[in-house]
Amino acid sequence: MLLVASCASSAGSPSATRAATTSLPAAGAPTTGQTRKPALDLHTVDWNNVAVPGRSCLLTHDIQLHGGRALLPDNTNGHPVRPGSNGTRYDDLELNGPVVYGDFEGGAPDDAAVSLGCSNNGGTADGAILYSVAVYSGRTGRPVSLGLITPQHQPEHVLPTLLTVAAITPGTITVHEDWYGPNDMTCCPRGRATTTWTLSAGKLVPSHGPAVQSTSPATTTTTAPTVQRLVSALRSDRFAGSDLPAHLHVSGVGRWDYADAGHAGSGYFGSAKVSLRSDDSGETISGIYDVFTSPAAASASFALAESNFGKFSPVGSFRVLKLNPPVGAFCGPQAAPADTTTCWFVHGSATGIVTATIPSASDGGDSQSVLEAMLTHLVVLGG
Repeated sequence: MLLVASCASSAGSPSATRAATTSLPAAGAPTTGQTRKPALDLHTVDWNNVAVPGRSCLLTHDIQLHGGRALLPDNTNGHPVRPGSNGTRYDDLELNGPVVYGDFEGGAPDDAAVSLGCSNNGGTADGAILYSVAVYSGRTGRPVSLGLITPQHQPEHVLPTLLTVAAITPGTITVHEDWYGPNDMTCCPRGRATTTWTLSAGKLVPSHGPAVQSTSPATTTTTAPTVQRLVSALRSDRFAGSDLPAHLHVSGVGRWDYADAGHAGSGYFGSAKVSLRSDDSGETISGIYDVFTSPAAASASFALAESNFGKFSPVGSFRVLKLNPPVGAFCGPQAAPADTTTCWFVHGSATGIVTATIPSASDGGDSQSVLEAMLTHLVVLGG
C-alpha cells in the first residue's frame, strides 16, 4: 500500500486547526538584559493544548492543539469531519499515548516526550501518515521545543512506523521502532529497530541507529490433514452458538480471505468467518478464526497481537479475559473507527478474533460472549 502523506495548507481554519504565526522557541539561554525564569515543572503542563512542531504532520509551521488534536485543511488527501459529507477535508493530528518524562538535558527538571499521530482523518488505521515524538524542555520557565523524533526505519509502500520512547537518560533518548513489512497485518508490525537521539548544537539528532532487527516469518510446517479438516469444518459446519445472548443471531458462516495477504509466511493456513447481528443495536459483529499449521505458529501470532494491543491501548482499556476452557485471551480498543473493540483468544492451532463496533454503553459484553461461543465451537470441532 502506498501511503500518500500530504498535509496541504489552505486559507481559513476552524478553531482547532492552525497555530498562530508565532513559532515554537528554540531552547537556550535568555537574551541580554533578560532575567532567567525559574524552571518549569513539565509534569504540570496541559499537553492537550500546546503548540507542536509542524513536521509532525508534514507542515512547515507550528500546530496548535486544542483538546489534544488539530484538524488541518487538506482538500487533496484529507477527509471531512462528518464521514460521507461534502464539507472541508482535513488531516488530523492527535496526541498518541502517554507523555514520557526524564532528565534528558542533565542537571535540570525532567524533560518531556510527547507522542503524536498524523492521519488523513479517514477513520481507519490505513489512513495513518506519520508517528512522531515532540521533545520539550522546561528550563526557561515554559515548554520549549528541543526537536521532533521521527522514524529512522520506514520501508516504502507500507503503514508508517510506530514509535515508543523506551528510556530518557542524561544526553540520550532511546526509541523503539515497530515497522511494517509488506505482509504484516495492521495490528501487528513485525519489524523492530532501536534508535538513540542526542542534542548536538542544541538540535535533537539521531546519534546511533537504527539498529534494525527484522523478525523473520516463522518456518511453515507441513500441513496436516487435521488442519485441513478443521478449516473446512469451521467454514461449513453450523456455528454452535446456543450459549449466545438471545439478542445475537448468526447470519452467516463461511470462508474468509485476507485481501492484504495477512499472515503470509507465518505458518498461517486459512480462515473462516462468522457473522452475527444484534437485535439491540442493529450492528454486525464479525468473528474470524485463523488456523495455523502448528500451535506454536498460532501462539506466536496471538502473542504479537497481545503485545501490540497492550502497548498501544490507552491506559485502562486493555483487558485480559477469562474464558472456559482457560486460554490466552484479551480485549482492546482499535484506533478507529470509534467504539470499536477487538478481542482475541488462542487455542491449539487456531486463534479467534472478534471485532464489534458498538458503543460500550450498549455493548453488554457482546464481544466476550461471542469470543466464548467461538471457543466452545472450536473445542466441539476438535480444534
